[in-house]
Amino acid sequence: MKGLVLAGGRGSRISSITKGGNKCLLKINDRSIVSHNVENLCALGEIDECIVVVGYRADAIIRDLGSMCNHKKITYCVQKKQKGLINALESAIEKVQGNDFFMVLGDEMILKNHYQEAVKKFNSSEVSSLIGIITVDDISKVKKTYTFKIDEEGNMTSFVEKPASPFNNYMGTGNVIFRKDVLNLLAEVPVNPIRGEKELVDLFNLLLERERSIGSFVVGDAYFNINTTEDFEAMEAAFLGIK
Repeated sequence: MKGLVLAGGRGSRISSITKGGNKCLLKINDRSIVSHNVENLCALGEIDECIVVVGYRADAIIRDLGSMCNHKKITYCVQKKQKGLINALESAIEKVQGNDFFMVLGDEMILKNHYQEAVKKFNSSEVSSLIGIITVDDISKVKKTYTFKIDEEGNMTSFVEKPASPFNNYMGTGNVIFRKDVLNLLAEVPVNPIRGEKELVDLFNLLLERERSIGSFVVGDAYFNINTTEDFEAMEAAFLGIK
C-alpha cells in the first residue's frame, strides 16, 4: 500500500499567517503540518512508500520533507495547475498505479489518529474505499466539507459537497483509503460547472453509480482542516494541550 499526501494548494484564505508560503508548511510542535502527515502514514507497517503531490512552493515542501521517513522512501509528483483534489490524484496516477493507497490532505491534522485500525478494517473488507469521518457537535462545520448518509449495513451513500443542509452531524474528511482500480475512474469524474474542477465527492458518487460500496472509519479523536486563521488556532490549542 502507498501513502499519498496532497500538498499542492496555496491556501490563500490563510495568507495572513502563511506570508505567501504553502499552508502545509505551517508548524505545530516545531514541525510542519505536512511532515506530521507523512510521518503518520509512514508509521504504518502496510505503507511501503509515501508519495507527495506538490505544486505551489514545491521546492519548500521537498526541502522540508526530504527523501526518507521512518526508513521509507518519499517521492514527489507535481500538480502543474492546482485544480482540486481529483486533479491532484491524476497527477499521481503513474506512481500510485497498481497499488491500494491511503490518501491524506497536507493541510489536515488529526489528533490521535485511528489509521492502524482503519487499514486493518480496509484489508478485511471488500469496500472500494474507506473514508475517515468524525462526529461534530456543531453541525455547521459539516457545511465546510461534505455530508453523506450511512445505510443499515454501514455503507455510505448520497454524498453532497459543502451542503446547505447537512444530513447529520457526521463530517467527511480527506483521509481516504482507496482500492487501486479507483484510479481508472478519475477521467470519468465530471467537472463541477461552478468551481470548474473535479470534486472528491463526485468520485464517491461515481463509485456508487458503479455499485461499489464505500465504508467509513472514525478518523481520530479530533479533526482539523486548516483553511482559516481560526482553524489554525483551534488546532494549535488542541495539540499543544497534549504536549
